[in-house]
Amino acid sequence: MEVTVSDNGIGIRQEDLGNVFSPSYTTKKQGFGLGLSLTHNIIHKHRGRISVSSEKGIGTHFTIQLPVDALDE
Repeated sequence: MEVTVSDNGIGIRQEDLGNVFSPSYTTKKQGFGLGLSLTHNIIHKHRGRISVSSEKGIGTHFTIQLPVDALDE
């Protein structure tokens, strides 16, 4: 299963994209930067993946991929 969440906000700078899932990384004056790190860990524990793409001034796309296990037959 794949879900994409997008916005049309200010975007994320290319040099920051590699850090968005790191604990304590934030570009805000307040906050701890744990949200995306926790999200990444939860998805990973469910054997999934999360990726991000962004263009400054255009918006950001997060894609979450989770395995769909077959039900008992």
